[in-house]
Amino acid sequence: MLKIPVLQNGINGWENVLISASDVLKIVNTGGPRHEVHTPEAVYGLDLPWDCIEEWLLDEGFVQLDENNIVNINRVISYDDYKGTVFFGPQDDPEAKTAAVAVLHKKRLGRLLGALQQSNETATGAEGGRVNRVSMLRDRFKDIKTQAVYLASFDPVTGLPNRSSFLDRIDRLIEAQHENRMLAILVLTVDRFAEINHALGLKAGDDLLVYLAESLKGCLNGKGEAARLCGGDFAVLLPEVSRMEEATGLGKKLQQLLASSPFVIQQREIPISVSIGISFSPNDGTDAETLLRHAFIALDGAKAKGGGIVNVFHPSLSDRTLEKMHLEIELQKAFKDETLQLQYQPLIRLKDGTVFGMEALLRWNHPTKGAIPPSLFIPAAEASGLIIPIGNWVVKQACRQNRAWQNAGLPPILISVNISVYQLEHPGFVGYIKEVLAETGLAPHYLCLEIRETVASDKISLALDTIERLKGLGVSISIDDFGTGYTSLSWLKRFKVNTLKIDKSFIDDLDKGSGHSAIAAALIRLCRELNIRSLAEGVETEGQLKVLKELGCDDIQGYLFSRPLSIRDAEQLLKENKSFSA
Repeated sequence: MLKIPVLQNGINGWENVLISASDVLKIVNTGGPRHEVHTPEAVYGLDLPWDCIEEWLLDEGFVQLDENNIVNINRVISYDDYKGTVFFGPQDDPEAKTAAVAVLHKKRLGRLLGALQQSNETATGAEGGRVNRVSMLRDRFKDIKTQAVYLASFDPVTGLPNRSSFLDRIDRLIEAQHENRMLAILVLTVDRFAEINHALGLKAGDDLLVYLAESLKGCLNGKGEAARLCGGDFAVLLPEVSRMEEATGLGKKLQQLLASSPFVIQQREIPISVSIGISFSPNDGTDAETLLRHAFIALDGAKAKGGGIVNVFHPSLSDRTLEKMHLEIELQKAFKDETLQLQYQPLIRLKDGTVFGMEALLRWNHPTKGAIPPSLFIPAAEASGLIIPIGNWVVKQACRQNRAWQNAGLPPILISVNISVYQLEHPGFVGYIKEVLAETGLAPHYLCLEIRETVASDKISLALDTIERLKGLGVSISIDDFGTGYTSLSWLKRFKVNTLKIDKSFIDDLDKGSGHSAIAAALIRLCRELNIRSLAEGVETEGQLKVLKELGCDDIQGYLFSRPLSIRDAEQLLKENKSFSA
């Protein structure tokens, strides 16, 4: 049996004592190379580095609980998982030795102690029980070591190499690469993977990952290597390509395969698409990290173009990525410094031209670049994770301003605020709206939340639940950009929204002939039949206004009446209680 050289503070000073590993209960690091060796009889000093102790003891039935504690699993009598304590004697014995279980290792240790407990229950006889217990535990340790080696290199869900193993393989190939030889890295992600996980559950998500891994291996047919990086991200290494088209062709082949054979889960066919970014060595990098980073930049470009495409890295993509990152940083600073602003655009009743509401619109006036359009900074907010705090700030500021106008004796109006999909998905969003209304004192029926139709149709079940809860608070709901998504009539009835905002694209050519007015007429008629108000966005000409009157549209908004206004100008408009000529 292994002997551990320790020191005992004896009568004549420090003395060496040799202790069998089987007699050791636990070893505790007390700082630097200094350790305490606990046996049932005494505590000894040990001056050895931690890694040397590990090398000795891990093969002798010990488990490391954390960076300071290592325990002899063979000596554990019982354990209290709830309190996170192991006992080297009966729990009811006040002199029983104990060790605390580190939180991070509690689950793993629990499994080991479960094996120990099982071996105790199945053992027959004291001697037989001891042999059986030690044998079972050593087998278990071998399994754990084997599993640890496996998990260091492979993804447990798909069985593919993991990121670390993949990068190592690329670097080794590059080192051995001959001149004028080219290798390709493809990075691909499952479009809307998070939504599939959310809608169908994590088990379905794992099944999809396995399905994609098998599809990848089938496409490669032994001519390349696949890996799973993280989440819904995969990578492919083509060790030798003569032309770029070989890599792009593989990407398109995979996309066609997935398009022709939908993923089936829970007796439902789920159409799957992937976005793919590609980089090549040596042109785009001569090490694994650089190649993978450039492939991800190309992937971001593919997703920015709508997803479902193959995109090859180009240095200009890197420049755009840096610009995008810089914009995100500047936006974060603008939000922190409270330099973002709201403007307000009037909402007009068509029948009498009165202002019944204002839409709050977020604006960013950069100190050197001037006005940054929302089409640029909203995606930056989404990419940086700022969209929820900024979106919530907009809601609060708009409600606060509306209440301030009412307190000033101005005519009470509806305030309308756009809501992002990220806010809609957040479990605390409805509670936040309730808090804002209570804090600002604004009555719920003076707040309207605008949800884009594409968001509502993509998140049907979630949107329904959230809308019902918001309606329960008393706020109004508007579907924005209506006509650009795929909302079915049955879902539209269940949404119970107050207003449908007809997208500007259907208004632009409204006065250029009967064909252009057909869709707008159908949408307005649909609103009337469903008892939902219709609001036309982007009205800019008298001709458009005339047609909308004839079609029976309820409300309008656009530059023909007013551009977005500052707080002061919006307040002046409300003071005048002006009716627009409609």
